[in-house]
Order: sequence, then C-alpha cells, then structure tokens
Amino acid sequence: MKKTTKKKSPRTGKVFLTATHHSDLTWKWGYSYYAEIRAKQFDQVAKWFEQYPEFHFHVEQAETLRVYFEQFPKKRAAFLKAYKRGNLTLTGGNSIPDLNMCCGESFIRNLQRGQRYYRDTFGAYTEIANLNDAFGMNFQIPQLLAQAGYKYLSPGRCANAPEEVVQARTFIWRGAGESAVTTFSNHYGIDHGSKNQSLPVCRVLSECMVKSQTDIRDSKRTGDIFALYNDEAGLFCDSLFSVNKEISKTKGRYKVEFGSLTEYCSRINEKKLLSYEGEFNPTFTGCYTTRIGVKQAIRQAENMLFAAELLGAGMRNGVDLDEAWHQLEQASFHDASCGCHHDAANVEVMQKLKFAKSAALKALKKSAPKGTTILNPSKSSGKRLVELDSDANIKIEGATMQRAGKSIFMVKDLAGAGVTPVATKKAAVPSGKKLKTSAFDTKDYAVDFSSPTPKIIDKRNRKNIFPKEGFGEIYFRHDTGSMWTEKFAHHWYGHEVQTECVESITDGPVFYEAVTAGEVLPETKPSNDGSKYSYWDAFKELRFRKIWRFYKELDYFTLKLQLHWQGDATKVFIAFPTLLDAANATATYDTPMGSTVRQPYFEVPIRVESTIKMLTPISYASAKGDWPALHWVDYCDKSVGLGVANSGTPGHQLVGGSVYVSLIRSGTSTADGGMKPQPGSFDNGDHEYEFAFRTHKSGDLQSASDLGEVLNRKPILLEKSGKNKIPSARSFLSCLPKNVMVSSLRDCSEGVILRLYENEGKNATVRLKSSLGEITVSESNLLEENWRSCPASFSLSPYQIKTVKIMPA
Repeated sequence: MKKTTKKKSPRTGKVFLTATHHSDLTWKWGYSYYAEIRAKQFDQVAKWFEQYPEFHFHVEQAETLRVYFEQFPKKRAAFLKAYKRGNLTLTGGNSIPDLNMCCGESFIRNLQRGQRYYRDTFGAYTEIANLNDAFGMNFQIPQLLAQAGYKYLSPGRCANAPEEVVQARTFIWRGAGESAVTTFSNHYGIDHGSKNQSLPVCRVLSECMVKSQTDIRDSKRTGDIFALYNDEAGLFCDSLFSVNKEISKTKGRYKVEFGSLTEYCSRINEKKLLSYEGEFNPTFTGCYTTRIGVKQAIRQAENMLFAAELLGAGMRNGVDLDEAWHQLEQASFHDASCGCHHDAANVEVMQKLKFAKSAALKALKKSAPKGTTILNPSKSSGKRLVELDSDANIKIEGATMQRAGKSIFMVKDLAGAGVTPVATKKAAVPSGKKLKTSAFDTKDYAVDFSSPTPKIIDKRNRKNIFPKEGFGEIYFRHDTGSMWTEKFAHHWYGHEVQTECVESITDGPVFYEAVTAGEVLPETKPSNDGSKYSYWDAFKELRFRKIWRFYKELDYFTLKLQLHWQGDATKVFIAFPTLLDAANATATYDTPMGSTVRQPYFEVPIRVESTIKMLTPISYASAKGDWPALHWVDYCDKSVGLGVANSGTPGHQLVGGSVYVSLIRSGTSTADGGMKPQPGSFDNGDHEYEFAFRTHKSGDLQSASDLGEVLNRKPILLEKSGKNKIPSARSFLSCLPKNVMVSSLRDCSEGVILRLYENEGKNATVRLKSSLGEITVSESNLLEENWRSCPASFSLSPYQIKTVKIMPA
C-alpha cells in the first residue's frame, strides 16, 4: 500500500506588534500645543514600559523625543532603559518633511540631525527610516537614505504605486547607482474605535480591539507579520493588553505578541522581494499651491542659507547656521509646507521661516569682505543680472545700470560661486525712456506688445516656439476641493472674461520693459446674443499686473506677476503656450537632487492623447493635473526647447504644448482630519511671482537648470566699511561640469565641505579647483564621518550624490 504524506500547511512566522504615535509637529494646532499632547503620550509610554514588560514602542522622529526630554529630563532614563532592553525602537530622521517641495539639502540636514541625536542620546544610529504620511516621495529617496545609514524604510504615501507593489507591501526600492532601501508597511493595524459610527454595522471600542487582534491571530498570511497600533493625538487604550490575554486563550495560526521593529526588519529576506525603481507621485496636488506664501518663503530661506554658507566657506569665516536650518526644517514639516493647516499654526510656520532668513542675512554681513563686493551664489561665471533695492543714486563702475521703480538693475561679469569686488560712486542711474512703438528687438528675441499678451519671435533657434497670442494668460476655475485636493466644478475662464491693457513700454540701458494690467470683468446679465459672464458666489475679485523685461545682454527674459485676489473656492493659474511638437515633446521637472521626466495624466487634449500616462485609478482621487517642481521645468521637442524657472510656485503641468503654473488655491471643503479651511488659507490679498524664460536647442537641459539658478541664487551686493580685501574676482569653486550641481558648500575646521549631485542622468567627471589653492580631498557619506582620502578628480554616475571635504595641502 502506497504511503501518503500529509500536505504541510504554509509556514507561519512571528507577529511583531509595536505601537507608535504619528506625532505632527504642527497642523491643527501650533508647535507648542502638539508638544503638550506628546508629553501626555510619552508619559503613558514610559509608564507602560514599566507596567507591561512585553510592550514595544517605536519613535518616528527624533525631534519629538528631543523636545520631550528638554521638558522632562528625568523621563529620559525610562526610555534609555527600554531601548537597552529592546522595547524601544528608534526610527526616522529628525522629522518628516515634505519630500517634493523642499530642496534635497534641507532633507539631508534633517537626516543628519536625527541620526546624530539618536547617537548622542542612545549611543547608536538607527537603520530604519520613517517617512510616515509624507505626501509622495521623489526618486532620490533611496540614495539619500542609504547614504545616511538607513537600510529600511517605513514609507510615506506610495502614490501611484503599481498594484504588485501595493500587494507586496514589502519591496526593494532602488535608487540611483547601486542604492536601495528595503521598504515595508504594516500588514495589520490595531483598531480602537474607528468602526463605531457611520457604518451599516458598528462596533464599540472593545469590540474593535477584539476584532483587530483576532484577525491577526487567524490570518491566512505566511511569514512574519508587522502589526501596528498607532494613534495621532490621543492616548492608547489599556484594553490592548487584556484583550490580547483573552484572545490568546484560543489557539490560532499566529500568536499575537509584541515584538521589536528592529528584529522584524532583520528577518526580512530581501532575495525574495520584488524591486521597484522610480518615484511615488503625485498625490494631494492641491498642496502644491495652498498657502503659496509658505512655499515661496521656504524657497527664499533655502537659497539664502545656501548663499550664507557658501560665503562663509569661501572667506573661511565659520558661521553657525545650525539653528537656522533647524527652524527651516520644522517649517518644512509635511503638514506645514503643504499649507494644509490652521491660521494660528501658519503664523508660527512663517515665524520660523523669518528666523531662518534673518539668520542667513546676519551671516552674510558677518562673512562679507571689507569694501564693496558682489556675491554670486550660482556656480556659473559670466554676465549676471544684479538687482539692488535702493533709492540712492549709486553707480557701479564698469556696469550697465538702469533704474526701475525702487530698484536698480545692472548686468555685470561675475565670478561663479564667488565674490567680485566693485567700485562705486554717487551718480544718477537712468530709468527707461518711453518707447514710441509697441515693437522692439534684443539680440535674442523680437517682441511686439501691440496686444497685452506679447508676440515673441525667438531669434536664437530656427524654429520659433512662441504663439501669436496667449503667452502669459491668466486663467481661473471653480475649485470646490479641500486644502489638499482640487475638485473642479467648471471649465477654465481666461481672456474672454478679462480686460487687459498695455500701461507702458520703456527702453533702458539694461532691458526693455513692458507693463500690462488687467482684471476679471464683473458678472453680467445675458446679452442679446445670449452670452454672459457668470461665475460662482465665492468669486469676488481678481486683478493682475505683469512686468515683462527683455534684457539686451542676456539670453532670457523675465515676468514679474502681481495678483490681487478676493474670494474662495477658486484656483488661479497662468499659461505659457508654445508651438512645440507636443506629441513628441519631453517634459522635465526639477526635483530634489536631480530631475525627472514626467508625462501628463489629467485633462489631456485628445489631439495629444498619445502623451498621457494613466495613473492608478485610486490616484485620481487626490491628483488633479499638477506635478511638483522645485526651481525649473523644461519642455523640449526634437528641435527646440523652452526652460521656465520659478521662485516658489511648485505646481506645474506640461501638457499639450503648454506650461501651466498654479498660483493661488482657495479650497473650502472640510477634509482630512475634519479640518475646515480657515480664512487665511484662501490667500486673499496681494501676491507676487517671478518667472524666467529661455529657449534652447533640443537636449540642452542645462539651459533650464542654469535659469533656475539665475532666478533663485541671485547675486547679492555686500558692503562693509574698510578697504577692499579682495583685489580681484574670486571663485571659491570652479570648473564643475554643466550637469553637476552644488547642493552645499560650507566651512569646517579643516577646510570646507562640498556636496554635489549629477542633475541630468548622465556620467560626469569632476576636477575640483578651489580658492584654497593646492588641496587634498577626502570623501564620506551624508553623515560626514569616517572620511577617507580620494582624488581631486573623480567621476559621478547618473544622479549620484557625493560629499567631499576640501583641505589646504
């Protein structure tokens, strides 16, 4: 008789149940009120460490512990004891920032601060990153985390993730080069009351707790289970332990028990995991525009801190901007930078950004050399536009200058990433003279303002990509969405309901300037032909003023846009249409520590339907057209392209041959967290925006990247009493390839620390030259420890990030 063997049941693993508080630094309330909430939560956690030896807890952000220990230093011992015993797991950086609208260097400082706090407080770094709730994640996250010592990631919102990634829950997220991070999410959550209302069948709190633990016990899964008990602003429920004891009396496939998140991660078998490359975007696209002033102030603070550190490094005048970066980091928290917070919280966010900018200004003054110099934070040398906020008649020798309003403009040859001494004298600076015609020419563009939207002809390329009308047209539409996500209720309105006229056209030594002004017409009753202007009750007023400048010595032109808005339930944006071959065009967006090619996904015209990339169905609930961009976007077909730079307006769409930039959102719907938008989020009042435009040959992505630096890393006039200390122009850093960008250059005790990244997805060779003269070079990861010698010439692979220390030989 043939012997039969009993079929083995699938292998079960171990349950790792751990608790955490997703602690917002700010959101519904301000920073200090959330600290009070966390104090009560951490008090309970400390008590449970003693009362329940089996209890495991993990911290998402170092900042939460730092504040708590500063408030209650005696509580630190309980957490240290739990950590040594293995009941406390440390995860994350210092906080969880927005990962799309804040620069890569800001995220790096965040990771450094968090890792160093864990090391100094608990004696070790953590290998587990935590980006819980971050609104999408850019493609450089794996490399950034790997270089900061992380192996594992509890991710933010994996927007637009393929279905196989969603189902797997644990996967290898691969980044540039050989970088990778093992990404995992919880399989089950402990529920203590979310199903007790607004459902056909409801459970009381205790029943929810029983059901969630029973589901884990009887799970049909195989392998280990990560179960999470999470609460944001409340306390944990004590019934967690009594329920656990009771359900354990019935044998199931799994034993529900607490476990260390560190041990769970160490048991993951990476060889069996699927791999994913790319980003997780877009989601909550309304966040790219809600409270636009926060985004603009973040960008200003980032760029000012960059300039202050660069000057301090070049002059070897060590400036301590650590607390300024800390304040910027707190303002870059995902629920702060997104703009989806209450008015009182917004005041505190803006105060932190004001602190960061003020600290940068003080550092610039401290490091400024004696005499009058111009700091050029951009890496590129050559002719640069310098804007001086001055009512005085100050003439800089050897510079073409022009007054416009309260500012003086000049074009001057400047050293890249360095300082250029200048001689000044008191003299009248001429303003532009009124032009008798509506048309004018620069060496690069022919322009006609016979109508308010300019007719531009590109003289730099054989193909002209500017249309006859509509370049710079203001649009608006009914948006009944929340602060997070748009919900459009009507088609776009544009010039057909506006009046706009040319106020002036002037010709000056530096630029031609054309100023137009317009407004949206008030609602009208139906006319004889049946036409009317009919908006929505929440729309009150929209006025605008455009200041176009076409430079005589520079190959780009700019637009300063001023808006006055009253109302709500509206989205306002501006369009820059082109004659590009949209069906064969490539859209590239500036993203943290790199650039990303993206396709349109929403409201794509049927004539270019072939360009669409469909998102996953669930993604369309929170994504309505925009993609996030930092400093620039580029739209290019097979013959010509257009780079468009911005200074703090992240929401962009490159679709159908046009570039659309979102300017204002006034969401009114109550959404996530039950938050009703408060009046400040409607952004009523005056706003100002800056854009720069440059045409280029196909494939010249550097034209757009450089334009982003032109608009954001502007030259700064420095004045300090005394004779000029610098006899001639000095670049602190030179000879970098065009596709290599400077993330930071700052002073250290032995020399300077430089961080670079490749920006275009190409190989690059760097040959370092520094104002330090003969140099020696060493390299490290992002934690900037364990430096090892490296040559002054080295290669960068596509999108590689590299940190080096440059020291005098």
